[in-house]
Amino acid sequence: MRPGRLAFATVALATALLSAFSSAAHAQSVPTTGALERFEPSVPGDTFLGVPSVSVSGEYVPRASVFATYAYRPLSIQDGDTRSVVVSDQVYLHVAGSFSLWNRIQLSLNLPIALAQGGDNPTVAGVNFSSPSGAELGDLRIGARLRIWGEQNDPFQLGIGGYVTTPTGAADSYSGDGLVRGSPHLLVSGQIGSFLYSTSLGSTIRPGSRPSSFDARAGVGMTFLDSVIQVGPELSISVPFSEQVVVDNSDVQIAIKSPLSAELLLGAKLRFLKVFVIGAGAGPGLTQGYGTPQFFAVSTLGYDPQPDKKPADTDGDSIVDPEDACPAVPGVKHPQPNKNGCPADNDNDGIVNPQDACPDLPGPTNADPKKNGCPDSDGDGIFDMEDACPKLAGLPNADPKKNGCPDSDGDGIFDMEDACPKLAGIADPDPKKHGCPPDSDGDTIYDSEDACPKEKGVPDPDPKKNGCPAVQVTQREIVILRQVKFKFGRSSLDQTVDPVSDDLLAEVRDAIVAHPEIKLIEVQGHADSVGPEDYNLTLSENRANAVRDWLIKRGIAADKLTAKGYGSKVPREPNTTESGRQENRRVQFVIIKRDDKP
Repeated sequence: MRPGRLAFATVALATALLSAFSSAAHAQSVPTTGALERFEPSVPGDTFLGVPSVSVSGEYVPRASVFATYAYRPLSIQDGDTRSVVVSDQVYLHVAGSFSLWNRIQLSLNLPIALAQGGDNPTVAGVNFSSPSGAELGDLRIGARLRIWGEQNDPFQLGIGGYVTTPTGAADSYSGDGLVRGSPHLLVSGQIGSFLYSTSLGSTIRPGSRPSSFDARAGVGMTFLDSVIQVGPELSISVPFSEQVVVDNSDVQIAIKSPLSAELLLGAKLRFLKVFVIGAGAGPGLTQGYGTPQFFAVSTLGYDPQPDKKPADTDGDSIVDPEDACPAVPGVKHPQPNKNGCPADNDNDGIVNPQDACPDLPGPTNADPKKNGCPDSDGDGIFDMEDACPKLAGLPNADPKKNGCPDSDGDGIFDMEDACPKLAGIADPDPKKHGCPPDSDGDTIYDSEDACPKEKGVPDPDPKKNGCPAVQVTQREIVILRQVKFKFGRSSLDQTVDPVSDDLLAEVRDAIVAHPEIKLIEVQGHADSVGPEDYNLTLSENRANAVRDWLIKRGIAADKLTAKGYGSKVPREPNTTESGRQENRRVQFVIIKRDDKP
């Protein structure tokens, strides 16, 4: 014991916290704090003994079952070389019922009753453990389930479900928790021939001192004699989300050695008289978790009517195979037995109605199911009898004379006459312009793409500038929509106008000449913020002077022009991006003085 010796005793998973201990040396009594039984019977109608399944068969079908379970040594404590048995045996009777709705929802109830219990009332490390005895009522389990995907006997079925367990059992016994607990779970099941499987993943949520847990159950099985006999193993696992210590004071500690609870069950079921099922199974506990017995056994008797099996309908045409003259091909009902269930061919074009997109109009075969059997020579989806251009793929049109004729841009001018078949346009006597969009200013840029449709302009990749004049005169500035380009001289500060900008500056010169009221223009040079500011200031001033010199050499009076560099002090855009820096490297023509008097 502590100090000097630690009494460590292992309780099979979570007997829950015991009441507080005094520091007295005499033995102390420890009350129980939670339902002990680990086996949870499946809902009446489920495939396995203890693993829930997705299957919800029948509409308004009641089912019922009783389970008898026996657990050997579900709770014992190892203290040194001695194992003390708190609960030696438990015998339970479960009375259960279920009710299926609309072949998709199932409701259920399960009431456990402890018929017999026993134990040694052991004292371990000075702590008395009270063993149960006699019959006791357990906690009532209420369940609901929804099948989301898959049908009865499908290879893959998906569902969700859950239980709410109410505290109908005594809180100070091993048959009840004393609190409501919930158990949501996800279900995956299926059947492949004679092979069955089912898996449940979920959690038990407890509001009290006992920890909530992750729960997993899985079962596989084989059926024989047309599902009369079923045999297979089932595995149940539960892991709490937090650790529990049963007793922990200055004198003794009793803790959980194995938080994992795991049991393996080998079970078998037999169906008789079509509506009854008997089953039995047995297996070991694989760990020493709370409630995990060293050995347990299960038996059951249930009332489980199965829905009547409908005759097969191989082709899915709602005509069962015994009445279907063509059971492998979808067909239609027919008063003649030798034609009932066979496909019809109303238009006698050799394509049966289920495959004929135009069952009342004879037409050729077509790889496209939407056109197969329809008369449409040009394949434009407009039947020949309604198509004004049956040999040319076209478009629907309210005008019967144009219906089915090609007009790619929808401007009412057929493609074969349209000089711009991909652009909606207008009629024009000039065949080269017929069907093309208007170009009001005649700058070869269509109005639909021209940002300045009333002024002749030049192409520009920026939609806001495309078709606009490169130079525009405002009250305060001669605005240029393109940047002046420069080429370097002997040093990086020597600046000369690049010939590629001659046309742009020629327009600036013409604008100055055309506006004699402009008396003085400041040619401004601007730079980005890359590099030292004194460098940027000198660079921008050299560029402004280079542009001024270019204009003077081409006829602008020197006293009309002044040049100034501003470096990076007057940015248009933030210098944090390449596009912003590009915008800031510019030349501007600011009107300093003008005389607007007539």
